[in-house]
Amino acid sequence: MGGRSWIYLSYVLLLYLTFQHVLAETIWKGSTLYFSSTNAKSGVYSCIAENQHGRIQSDIKVSLHMPPKFGEKHSVVSARRGENVKLTCEVQGDTPLHIKWSKGNRLIDKKPNNRYEIYETYSEQSMRSELFITTTERTDGAIYTCLAQNEHGNDDRTVKLLILEVPQPPRDVKVSETWSRSASISWTAPYTGNSPITRYTVQYWRVAQSHRLEELEVVGTQTSVLLSDLRPGIAYQVAVVADNAVGSSQPSSTITFTTGEEEPSEVPTDFHVEPKGPHTIRVSWKPPPREEWNGQLKGYYIGYKPSGHGQPHSFKTAEYKENSTNEFFLTGLQKATDYSVVVKAFNGAGVGRQTPDLHVKTLEGDVPPPPRVFVGATGISTITIQWVQAPQSGAKGFILYYRPDSDLNLGWRETQLDGRANQYTLQHLIAGTLYQIYVSATNEFGVGDPSEIISMRTHKSLASDVTSLLSTALFGESGNQSALLNFFVLVPVLASLVTIIVVIIVTCVCLHRIKARHERTMLTGQAIPLDPKTYMTIARSRMASMDGTCDGNPPMQNIVRTLPAGCVQTFDGKQLSGTGQPSPKQLPQPEYGQRYVDIQQPPPLPPDHPAGPPQSPLPVPPMPQSLSNAGITQMDDVEALKKQQHVNEEMKTFLMNHNGLPGMMQMPLQAQQSPAC
Repeated sequence: MGGRSWIYLSYVLLLYLTFQHVLAETIWKGSTLYFSSTNAKSGVYSCIAENQHGRIQSDIKVSLHMPPKFGEKHSVVSARRGENVKLTCEVQGDTPLHIKWSKGNRLIDKKPNNRYEIYETYSEQSMRSELFITTTERTDGAIYTCLAQNEHGNDDRTVKLLILEVPQPPRDVKVSETWSRSASISWTAPYTGNSPITRYTVQYWRVAQSHRLEELEVVGTQTSVLLSDLRPGIAYQVAVVADNAVGSSQPSSTITFTTGEEEPSEVPTDFHVEPKGPHTIRVSWKPPPREEWNGQLKGYYIGYKPSGHGQPHSFKTAEYKENSTNEFFLTGLQKATDYSVVVKAFNGAGVGRQTPDLHVKTLEGDVPPPPRVFVGATGISTITIQWVQAPQSGAKGFILYYRPDSDLNLGWRETQLDGRANQYTLQHLIAGTLYQIYVSATNEFGVGDPSEIISMRTHKSLASDVTSLLSTALFGESGNQSALLNFFVLVPVLASLVTIIVVIIVTCVCLHRIKARHERTMLTGQAIPLDPKTYMTIARSRMASMDGTCDGNPPMQNIVRTLPAGCVQTFDGKQLSGTGQPSPKQLPQPEYGQRYVDIQQPPPLPPDHPAGPPQSPLPVPPMPQSLSNAGITQMDDVEALKKQQHVNEEMKTFLMNHNGLPGMMQMPLQAQQSPAC
């Protein structure tokens, strides 16, 4: 009993002490309530403490404040280059909320611009901001940050924008190694356009020939390939294209390579042989097909040997010439002997197969030896050839061979000549063209060996010579003329041309001025209506003095009398009709002017006045025979002289007042008075 009681009391004591400790903590330190803000609400919360001694209650008003909070902190957005894209940020928190966008470290302004626009949407406790980018470019690819803020805090979110585009062309394309029928190609992977490269396409084709394009595809992780089934000695071009999910890149830069050579795989074609004398055989052929060259031909081997002998062929070498007729003369052979001849081509890799043997027999008799040929003269379209044949050669004729060096495919042209000829003029040739010429002598046994081939050029035409001279003077000729020589040729030519042009221009200007001056001095006809009176014309110069006249005297004056209408008179054998106007008269041009003075008739003399001459009589000019025949009396002459004297006095006064002439200057007077009708 006692032991059990002690255990019970100890347990009660422990509970009591524990309760006291908890109560003390509650009273002196208070009680803290923790709860999740996501599930709680603002309001008044009560805290109640109770024991056997009593109960206490404390009310607490709780206000919840939410800073900005993004549900997703990071995201990745992809867009093709040139498309429009939208970046979105949605945040929770107490309003008002503010969101700022930045690209890298650069803040994006909310003001609309040409490519970036920001749209915002608000709700009770959230905000949505959208960044629109139009016509995306490669530079738009970056990390964009949206920063949300309110009065309780801030939060941010990042969006990575990937601009997808076609890859760049592969770089550093090169030929690693070549063989006669294959080649190894390698390259460097380019910018992928933010999309993995799925494959490469290797394109290759033959150079300068109309062959189709060949393509070979490899996986995107491979950057080399082996091209096979190529032709030996052929030039190829190759380029590489990269592909991804967006599309294909542009081809890479093109590179050229040539496969290794192999010996020609075919024999020469059109193989012919013919005797050209007792000791000469002419051999002709054409190259093998171009596809079978397996490289670049270097030349040909011409083999020959007497037929029926077991000895091998002796070979001569002929150089390969582009666009040329291939022929070769085998000389020094035996007379009337059958020979076996073959031809085979060779290149840098080796010798090809030879043609089948052709047999030919040299001539039995001796043909004339080759003549010695030289050029006699040349012209624009002619070349004169002269030759000398050895005495007692037995030549009965000659064959002249010629062809233009510019087109050797035309073959040799032949001209048959008499055995007595020792020169010949080739006509109708092309000006400025180089010709190859040789001569062979003939007799009854055949055609002798050819002479040495000579080359001669015809003269250029005059027009081409002038053009060539100017071209050479202006641009020079490589290796032939110096710049100083060009200068000395050009300057005289240009100076001559300029001199000729200047002389022509000066001559034209002088002729124009002479013609204009002549036209200004010519008189033009004008009809002036006047009354039937006596008039005098005075040529008045614009010059104040009379120094411009021939003799220093004043200009000539003329007296003109009009005839009444209907009156007809004869003067110097010409019929003059009265129209009330003077005869049309040539008037000067602007350098000179005409002034017409109306001369008043003097008052009639009284009947008792002596009809004698004036105090200062003027010499009476001789009367024309035509006027005498018209019936003019001597009295009329006296009357006319009186009137003329009166006119002279008035004219002196008039000229002194207007032209500043000396008062006593004598003016010659010429007047003819016609009687009244």
